Amino acid sequence: MKKKIQRKIYLTMLGMVLVLLQIGTASAQLVNITSYTGPTVEIDNQFDVPIPATFVVGDFPAGETIIDVDISIDWTKSGLDCPTRIGNPFHGETRLRLESPDGTVIELVNFDTYTGNVVIGDVITTFDDSAAVPPGPGAPVSGTFRPTGPGMLANFNGENPVGTWNVLGSDDVLFDPLCVNSYELTVTVGSVLDAVEAVLDHFECYEANGRNARETVDLEDQFGVDREVEVHKPKLFCNPVDKNGEGILNSLAHLTCYKIEIEEEEERRVEVNNQFDEQQILRVKEPKLICVPSEKTSVTLIDDNSDSD
Repeated sequence: MKKKIQRKIYLTMLGMVLVLLQIGTASAQLVNITSYTGPTVEIDNQFDVPIPATFVVGDFPAGETIIDVDISIDWTKSGLDCPTRIGNPFHGETRLRLESPDGTVIELVNFDTYTGNVVIGDVITTFDDSAAVPPGPGAPVSGTFRPTGPGMLANFNGENPVGTWNVLGSDDVLFDPLCVNSYELTVTVGSVLDAVEAVLDHFECYEANGRNARETVDLEDQFGVDREVEVHKPKLFCNPVDKNGEGILNSLAHLTCYKIEIEEEEERRVEVNNQFDEQQILRVKEPKLICVPSEKTSVTLIDDNSDSD
């Protein structure tokens, strides 16, 4: 009898096992803007000079957390001083970072991102995780770019936006200062599930089989359980999937889920909220799989008509 190629789609949750998380009921999302409007901050052979802008209580609904951050900075590099745009500004000396009220810091522009020493005027650089490219090389130009990293703007997701934000400006050599004229910080807030939706794809998981990993790893999860587990054969392979035209955030992010072997544990009751079932109570037993980020390097269809049961 011919073997039939079977495809089983598993929907699980990311914790011990991934894989479908999306918002259950649409909540209102609110966008607010704060800014620094001057005077121009001159930074010369100085590191992480803070340039503050603040959100206050009342700017956002209580209990809402960050789901998106964008920032536009008006700045330049001068070869003499900030009022005088002459000389040779060495652009690789520039670093711009963003710090949240919670103390999270990401790199918007790292040292040596830009190159050369041509004279430039004021540029307005907007940073957005969804931009196609990071800034540089060459002289600074106006436009929209994704941060150079380390870090990305999504690192702020889930935090409370209220408090003082800082653009941290650095220039690591004397006599040609970094000049920050102003900036505008745009923050969108929503529910915790909104924050999850902003960074996590849906995944479609296929039944899989492969070599036994034969690994022992130490795991500690959000249930506060620290355990040593044996990792065995892969059981699922998961692709990011476009559900109902909602798009894919990262087409390169795949998962391979391996069977793990642990001792039996007590059940837990977990309340979850997703688009298929609001306020569902789950009975959670011991974990069965661990899912690891994977690179998909090739795909070959197998149609084996010769084997029989």
